[in-house]
Amino acid sequence: AFIAELLNTKGGHNCGDLFLKLFIDQQLENQLKYINIPSSFYNRLKPFKTQGSIAKVEHHLGFKSNNSTEGGRIDLILNDELGNHILFENKINADDQLGQLISYHNAFKAAPIFYLSKFPKDPDPKSQSNLKKGEEFVCITYQDDILKWLEACVEKTFDRPTIRETIIQYIHLVRNLTNQN
Repeated sequence: AFIAELLNTKGGHNCGDLFLKLFIDQQLENQLKYINIPSSFYNRLKPFKTQGSIAKVEHHLGFKSNNSTEGGRIDLILNDELGNHILFENKINADDQLGQLISYHNAFKAAPIFYLSKFPKDPDPKSQSNLKKGEEFVCITYQDDILKWLEACVEKTFDRPTIRETIIQYIHLVRNLTNQN
């Protein structure tokens, strides 16, 4: 919920798309760091327009199909004004569900999917089905990606002490969660 609030351009932080831009820029940079040409995932993420976008948690896709390739709930979805989406599967102390990532992909074929876990971890094959890492989804962690993003958020909120201190408290929580305190 806290991450969704920061990524929501209409969030109570009143910082507009600042935090979302920082996140997307970080992820685009990560994609280019490993290869010289934009990846399929990069090309899925790049068109997202941050200004005016909204974040929604527990987005209902409908009832699950028999083979679990449709339906369910997306942990976090970002929608921009052009109809682009960014999807998040947040894995903290939970197992992957059958067809989970493939159902997200089937609902929003062009959307990049972030598979977020505490530590480096690939999704279970029963969740990802035939989706390719680095193309339809990437794996990110609280341990590394989220902490770096939150630290960048703190730097940008030097003149907003309440927001800055709240983010710092969340950083302490994430460090505790990932055994980095």
